[in-house]
Amino acid sequence: MGNIAEFILGAGLAHLVEWHSGMLAPYGGAEKLRAADRAAKEKRLGLHANASIPNALSKSLSGTANGTVRAFEGTVVRVWSGDQISILTKDSKERRVQLSSTRGPKYVCPISSSGRVLITW
Repeated sequence: MGNIAEFILGAGLAHLVEWHSGMLAPYGGAEKLRAADRAAKEKRLGLHANASIPNALSKSLSGTANGTVRAFEGTVVRVWSGDQISILTKDSKERRVQLSSTRGPKYVCPISSSGRVLITW
């Protein structure tokens, strides 16, 4: 008996999606899945058979994606929506960041004491 997700990743039949693996962190499952995915990439199994492994691994291990640094410090200067903000970095560059798995505030329609919906323009 074992974890089917671990087996599928270890055989190179799937890719690990990092933004969803955080849900497994309290149970210790994320590290096992990352290890299985990394082993399949190194062995060039399944989906990774024709991938350029050195570039893919160096980007994932160095903390960059698409040539941009993932970790940085700054100040939030604008909120675009419930899951998108703009951050001004220390080197005065504005970066737009999209947050994953967030829910924006729900709009509450005000109701008068008579039970009618209040509409204001």
